[in-house]
Amino acid sequence: MTELIPDPIQERKHQRSEAHKATTYGAFLTDLCAAGGYTRELAERAATHVLHRLEQRIRSDESDPLEAQLPVRLCELLAGCDRPLGLKRRKIHRAEFITLVAEDLELQPQEAERVVREVLGVVRQHISDGEAKKVEAQLPPDMRDFMWLPL
Repeated sequence: MTELIPDPIQERKHQRSEAHKATTYGAFLTDLCAAGGYTRELAERAATHVLHRLEQRIRSDESDPLEAQLPVRLCELLAGCDRPLGLKRRKIHRAEFITLVAEDLELQPQEAERVVREVLGVVRQHISDGEAKKVEAQLPPDMRDFMWLPL
């Protein structure tokens, strides 16, 4: 039986890919930590829960292109987060969205609204203008301002 010899070119490609994933994810978390004063763990948890709820709100044909522009590691977390299988997309408005995030993160609604604004504001910085407009178009008017960081 012959032993497989690792291909050094493929190994370097894999290492570069992993380094790129870590760098883009790290930049996203750094931006979110700066926006909200979070620890990396809290930023990761907040991003996962807020994006999960956003994906519940927008059409699936819009959540896939959004995920394509987000850091791969964040998408991996979204795929593995604790959420009921078969969760249907539904139209929810600002108050319900904030309540759901508050329950997910065990926060008061006022604090959850701040977290939503910060997470989606940072997401907005990490996606193209065109994709941001598509996501915003899926949101009710009372939620569109979430896509912009407060001054």
